[in-house]
Amino acid sequence: VDLAIANWKSFVAARAAFQRLRETVVALSQAVVPMQLPAPARYLKVDKITVAAPVTGQVLLSEVGFDLKAGTALGLIGPSGGGKTTLVRALTGIWPCLRGSVRLDGAELAQWPEAALGRFIGYLPQEVSLLDASVEENISRLSDESDAAGVVAAAQAAGIHEMIVRLADGYQTQLG
Repeated sequence: VDLAIANWKSFVAARAAFQRLRETVVALSQAVVPMQLPAPARYLKVDKITVAAPVTGQVLLSEVGFDLKAGTALGLIGPSGGGKTTLVRALTGIWPCLRGSVRLDGAELAQWPEAALGRFIGYLPQEVSLLDASVEENISRLSDESDAAGVVAAAQAAGIHEMIVRLADGYQTQLG
């Protein structure tokens, strides 16, 4: 009885966490998958977005906007806590915008299937983390049907193909 009383808070917390997990799984299973749109080819438009931290609700970015044409790049530099990561989270759809919009060729991010966004939006974080998988699997993002030519083309575009083929197991070298 003493042990049950001592662990009651943990039991209640675990039950509440399980309920939240169940609700999330149900919500995800009922989510509508957006229609596949043509690959974006013209521009990215960030129109006066305001972003808040999901847990605290604290506004971290306010009224940020810019246009980026296809074939151009954007570098974000600034002090720690300046909003760089928050902006990237909004640009990739990880965090929702309270106001404003992020659009690829005119379509808001919510109109794109999540799997498609990963092929069109990329960023290089301050600290790079690789998955516990092979070089090929890391480049193909653990795709079930890896495209060897695409993997090699991506490595060549990044300037790392020569380095990879010099590894003992080449593209099959395990990382982690």
